[in-house]
Amino acid sequence: MNGNAEDDLGYFERGIQFSLDHRREAVQHALQYARDMGRELADKFVGMYVNHWTLDYGEKGRESIRRFLGRAFEQG
Repeated sequence: MNGNAEDDLGYFERGIQFSLDHRREAVQHALQYARDMGRELADKFVGMYVNHWTLDYGEKGRESIRRFLGRAFEQG
């Protein structure tokens, strides 16, 4: 990461895509932080954060964020 937002975004996109393409290695990496979590549960955990939504949440995701922020603004 170099502080350039566009370059930094590409860095994260490449990392997410690598994890999607190499799920087994991603889970193996996560296991070192899993605090005695088994492989199956770690795989589910990784799947919560490394999926097609984290790569590009699309218009549906953007609309969800707009609604979330709108409601937060309304609540003060």
